[in-house]
Amino acid sequence: MSYNIDSVEVVHGELRIDGDRFRRWSEDNPPDTWPECFEGLYIHGDKVDRIHWCGEGSGRMEDELRSFIGRACVGAAEIVLYWEGGDSVSGLVRTSDGRVLSGAVRQRVVLP
Repeated sequence: MSYNIDSVEVVHGELRIDGDRFRRWSEDNPPDTWPECFEGLYIHGDKVDRIHWCGEGSGRMEDELRSFIGRACVGAAEIVLYWEGGDSVSGLVRTSDGRVLSGAVRQRVVLP
């Protein structure tokens, strides 16, 4: 049994949609081929706060998520993937040159 992703959240930095890059990515990945787990983006202006990538197949489709983040977006950001039921948390880092790397997630509580 595979785990699915519950949510994908940008927790630090800035991830933005770039119109030209998104169009090029969409030409290689037409909407009718997008996985059902990719339901949309939460955007303020052109800044991405969350990627609605969850549900059936989302865990098996992590490579496609990495492709989207690396090729359709710009900026440097730390992104947290919350896995089914909060059982696991993993992280991705998008560097300013478009590489998407896996990273460990360390949580902490900070007083206001």
